[in-house]
Amino acid sequence: MHARGYEGNLATICEIDNGEYNTGQVVDLAELARGFPDIGVVTFSYSRWLRRLSVADYCFVQPRELGFPAYYLGRGVMSWNGYLRRPQPPLPLPLTDQWAIDAEDVERYQPDSFWWFGTGAVREGGDVDLGELQQLGFRDGRDAGLQLIRCGERLTR
Repeated sequence: MHARGYEGNLATICEIDNGEYNTGQVVDLAELARGFPDIGVVTFSYSRWLRRLSVADYCFVQPRELGFPAYYLGRGVMSWNGYLRRPQPPLPLPLTDQWAIDAEDVERYQPDSFWWFGTGAVREGGDVDLGELQQLGFRDGRDAGLQLIRCGERLTR
């Protein structure tokens, strides 16, 4: 893109696959760094509560060790959508607990940038099921988004 005149920052999303018995970076960051040293990586994991230290290493430490800025995308208001994803994956931890994990680790590891996924969950979507949000204790998507923002307030101080 830069060779074609684009002067903005480029980044790619790199998922951390965190299962019951293993954790791994889906993208070979060392290979990416050799081929695209000027690109940023945005890491994320849907299962931050499993092997939290390993996931933090993949999300925050390893990108920096390889010369990338550490950008992180936290779960946010992502409840999945039962209509589009059957069976709907269960959430083993309340969203508020997952947000707390993200906020604590963002404070601890100080990524260069951090975003919450799905803070504007006002209607059904591929990653949000409003009925599921209500079952999780939120009035609606706006209420969930406001609680998420409150959870992250300490990061803005």
